[in-house]
Amino acid sequence: MVNFAYREENAADPHYPRYVVVINQYCRQISAQKVLGVAKRYQNSFYENEPEKKIGIKGFKFRLAEPEDMNRLSGYMFNAVTPFFMADQTLPVILDQNIADLKPQYLWLGGGRKSLKLGCCVAELKDHLGARLVVDAISDPLKK
Repeated sequence: MVNFAYREENAADPHYPRYVVVINQYCRQISAQKVLGVAKRYQNSFYENEPEKKIGIKGFKFRLAEPEDMNRLSGYMFNAVTPFFMADQTLPVILDQNIADLKPQYLWLGGGRKSLKLGCCVAELKDHLGARLVVDAISDPLKK
């Protein structure tokens, strides 16, 4: 997803993302408002003792990234994106809480090609992504 309210004057802040990777279940709908909240809390959490560096809500507004941006940043095409071995490995990754709470703790991701899926243990995904990973509720059930 792309932050189209991104402020160039804050571009030097490594915790202020222009783009984020979102992992959610196919049966759920991403809430751009919830992604905004997660990105804002993520950025602000690094500056608890420096309130002047915190970016307000007007500096965040997310929508789906253009396919060209997604391809450039990830190195993968639509329906094949995986958080592993991305072209830009500095992008924050937001994992929907519904996936983190799965029992068993296992998920399927894009595998780098449209016809390929990658099975992964949630704990191993968390270990691999480390500090780049944020787990939070960012989706709603699909409306019928």
